[in-house]
Amino acid sequence: MTNRQDSMLRKSASREPQSKDVQRQLFDIENSFAFKMVKLVNVMTREFQREFENELDVSLVEWRIIAVLYKNPNLSAADIARRTGHNQMVIGRAVKRLEEAHRIERKANPADGRRLVLNLTDSGEHVFEQISPLAIRWEKALADEMLPQDIIGISHLIDRAIKNFDV
Repeated sequence: MTNRQDSMLRKSASREPQSKDVQRQLFDIENSFAFKMVKLVNVMTREFQREFENELDVSLVEWRIIAVLYKNPNLSAADIARRTGHNQMVIGRAVKRLEEAHRIERKANPADGRRLVLNLTDSGEHVFEQISPLAIRWEKALADEMLPQDIIGISHLIDRAIKNFDV
């Protein structure tokens, strides 16, 4: 941070009204770490949307639910919301669509019979088998551009950021 940026930041912290020019200099959205992370996700998921939303009639949120359930059966919608970072309403609507498409089923938890849990149907597993090779290619394409220590460092950084924001 330059002395000028530091000075502007201190001034903004004092809650004095700022000119639009000062605000524009302080808030550089395109160089924001969070903006860049969101942009990366958007760029990576564009191909998914082109290939699978029409072909298999599955949205990105629905794919994330399918992927989580493939690895972790017997989760509730709330569990999936926590694991994916989506809000429960978004997950609830996607779960409803997946149930209507017979890709997941809801049943009583086999462990206690009280809580409702979700599992993939054969159709849901088929969707996973269709899409997972592309997900693996995305991950590999991203990793091919980085050194192993970069991947580890970025992964730790993202984990810390999630932990700080996930309440």
